[in-house]
Amino acid sequence: MFNRVSGSGTWPLNVSRDQLIDRQSDVLFSIINNQRRRNVIRCLNEADDAVELRDIVDYLALFEKARKKNSIYASLIQTHLPLMDRNDIVHYDRRRNTVELTDFGKKCDYYLEIISKDEMPWHVYYLTLSSFSLFLIPFVNSYAYDVIVVSFFISSLFHFREMRKRKIKVEQ
Repeated sequence: MFNRVSGSGTWPLNVSRDQLIDRQSDVLFSIINNQRRRNVIRCLNEADDAVELRDIVDYLALFEKARKKNSIYASLIQTHLPLMDRNDIVHYDRRRNTVELTDFGKKCDYYLEIISKDEMPWHVYYLTLSSFSLFLIPFVNSYAYDVIVVSFFISSLFHFREMRKRKIKVEQ
């Protein structure tokens, strides 16, 4: 996606790497901000290869409980797919009427993981599990167990701290 932002195959001279990554993140988040585009990514992630456009429309119609597939089809070909194609998330083949995720698009699934309010985030789970394991150290007579548990605890503590920092930045 680096060459899509700058418009050429070279690194833009007046933009730092961090600025470029921030700009790409903004583009990515603006694209996945739309529910229909997120559902397109999910649909394509479930397939191993290119998917015919009519199958994507059927998938979205079920997801959206829509009866008018024509409006879904029109919005896909006029708005969503060209935008996603321009930003290297999907490859939209207009001749074959197929869509497939690019390598970058496959990585977008990471950003689509949603944790509901009643679910425990992974960083909290690991910290809880490793904390509990620390209490078992006096009862297990194994040096290897001690090293693994302490390492796991320290790692989960750093992960927890990092995730809290990210959350604070988002809330500001």
